[in-house]
Amino acid sequence: MVAGVARAALTIGRILKIPKLVPIPRPGVQAKAPLDWTRLWRSEATRRGRPGVQAKAPHDWSGVLRREAFGRVPRLVAAGSGGKTGSAFQKVFRRQYHITNSRGGLNFNSRQFDNHETVLYGLMGLNAAVFASWHLFSSSFMLKHFACSTEALRNLRPWTLVTSMFSQFDFSHFAVNMLGLYFWGRDVGQLLGGKKLLGLYLAGGLAGAAVQLALDYSNQKEYRWGQPRERYCLGASAAVNSMVTLNILLFPKSTVLLYFFIPVPAALLGGLFLARDFSGLYDSNSGTSHAGHLGGAAVGFLYWLLRFRRFY
Repeated sequence: MVAGVARAALTIGRILKIPKLVPIPRPGVQAKAPLDWTRLWRSEATRRGRPGVQAKAPHDWSGVLRREAFGRVPRLVAAGSGGKTGSAFQKVFRRQYHITNSRGGLNFNSRQFDNHETVLYGLMGLNAAVFASWHLFSSSFMLKHFACSTEALRNLRPWTLVTSMFSQFDFSHFAVNMLGLYFWGRDVGQLLGGKKLLGLYLAGGLAGAAVQLALDYSNQKEYRWGQPRERYCLGASAAVNSMVTLNILLFPKSTVLLYFFIPVPAALLGGLFLARDFSGLYDSNSGTSHAGHLGGAAVGFLYWLLRFRRFY
C-alpha cells in the first residue's frame, strides 16, 4: 500500500514538474561519501594493502603478443652465402610485427596482408583454371584470348599479354611450370613477400612475351599468298624463369636437385639454362619460346642487380 502511494506521488510530481528537494548541508557537518558497494566483495588486503607487501603491477600482455618474424631467412641466407649471414641481409629481410596500442587495437606494419602463400597458391590456381579451360572450351576461343601473337596485338587484343602467362594446354608443360613455380616461387615469397612475388611473376611474364613478339615480328615470314606466318606464345615459363634466375643469383652455392635426383650447384644449373635458351634462338623449328625464357630471366637479373647487388 505504501509503495503504491509513493509511486503515485512520483508520477504526479513528474507530470506537474515539481522540482526535487535537494538537502542543504548544515554548517560544520561533513557530507557523507557515497556508499562503496565494492566493499562487500573486496578483501581487506585489497582495500588497505598488507604491511610489507607490494601491490602487483597489471600484467603486460604485449610481451606475449610481440614477436619478431625472422624465421627461416637466416638459414636460407647462410645456405646461399657459404655459411656467412651478413648483417646487410638481416636488415633487408627482417620483418617485425609490433602489436597492441593504448586502445588495445592491433598495429601491424605494411606487410600485414602480404602473405606469400596466398599469392603463390592463387597463381597456381589461375594456371590450373586456364589449363582446364583449354579442355572445356573451343581451341579457337582459347587461342584467340589466351595466346599472345603479333596478330592479337594488330587486332587490339592486348589482354593476351597477361592471359598468355597463365595458359598451358599440354599437361607436361603445365606440370613442369607449376613445380618450378611452387619450389622457386616459395623461396622468393619467403624472402620478398607476396606482393613482390606477384610483381615479379607479372613482370617476368610480360617481358618474356614482349621479347618473343619482337623476335617474331622481325623474323616473320610470309606464305605464297602473302599472309604472315603467325607464331603463338603462351605459358608461365618466362614468369617462372624470373624467379629461378633471382634464386640462383642470391644463392649461387646452394645445391639443386636436377630432375629430382641429380645434385648440381645452382650456378651451374643457371649456366645450363642460359646455354640451352641461347642455342635455341637459332633453331627455327623449335616449339619452345627460348626468347621468352631469356626475357623472364632478364627481369630476375635486373631485380637482383637493382636491389641486392650492393650486398655482395
